Amino acid sequence: MIASGPAGASAAGFDFLPDAGRARSFDLRMRARLADSLEHVFEQSREALRIDEGLAQRLLAGLRGAERFRPLVFALYYDLVDAILADRLAEAQALIDAILLERPIPGDRQRVIVLDDADLGAGNASRYGRMMDTDPVSPFAFTAPSAEAVAAFRPRLEEALALMKDGAPRLRAEFDALVSEIVLADGRSGLTESSFTGGSSFLLWGALFINPASSTTAVSLVETLAHEAAHSLLFGFAVDEPLVLNPDSERFTSPFRDDPRPMDGIYHATFVAARMHYAAAQYLPGALGTPQEAAIRSALDYDRNSFQDGFGTIAAHGRLSATGKAVIESARRYMDGAAT
Repeated sequence: MIASGPAGASAAGFDFLPDAGRARSFDLRMRARLADSLEHVFEQSREALRIDEGLAQRLLAGLRGAERFRPLVFALYYDLVDAILADRLAEAQALIDAILLERPIPGDRQRVIVLDDADLGAGNASRYGRMMDTDPVSPFAFTAPSAEAVAAFRPRLEEALALMKDGAPRLRAEFDALVSEIVLADGRSGLTESSFTGGSSFLLWGALFINPASSTTAVSLVETLAHEAAHSLLFGFAVDEPLVLNPDSERFTSPFRDDPRPMDGIYHATFVAARMHYAAAQYLPGALGTPQEAAIRSALDYDRNSFQDGFGTIAAHGRLSATGKAVIESARRYMDGAAT
């Protein structure tokens, strides 16, 4: 695990509304924690593995600086720790060599890529899939989408991002601070055979997975982007302490999912429902009297009902940390005050 440090989420604030400054602080803290952990691994591995001092110092300084790195560097780190603990030293050496070659994202640009080795590098598409597939009870198999689906989706993504910037600028600014890589992927549940819509993982900080076949309109895609970015925001809040203290073995009914989920999943889904409500609400005033009004109102009702269902489960069964309580209470206050 990435090493923890002094509490910092409270210093960034628990307000529910999007905050790009807070998101940037989370990104800085995630990379600083990664640098601390890598430095420790390097120090403990010098006798068994080759560590290029110059490259190591350049990487650590970069991670602690203002520039962002690809989510791949986090994935490589987690695989490196697993390889060292299992005494797979040849694999660990290859992973260290790959990590030391990582550089900041040129110009801090937000990349849109496909889940294949052509975009990610040899072996990294499967690595991304493993890092995203974190629930052994409800596994997902990820694949690259078809070239036709990708080509049709890119203009819709550009339209949705522009719509988010114009209609929900605070949400777009926070999204840009949290997401460095939009990964286009297909996938299917091994348990329910349901298709994959989107996802994010603590193990791939900065990455957001989207199925290009998942959203049919620009507004629904904005909601999907807000949905997945909200998960990343919660990962940022949890950098110093978990939000939920219930064990993963406890399973409960979840908003958005047919299969029972651990409390952490319920918590995420509930907060996400409030963020999707916020996203849809930004577009209601401009849609009044148009054919889009009914669809937006339907989305708002669905998100409100999902939040209420999830919050009821959390209130009845959740064991939360101080941070977890503060974050979900801020979402509740937003929903209580929302007019729609």
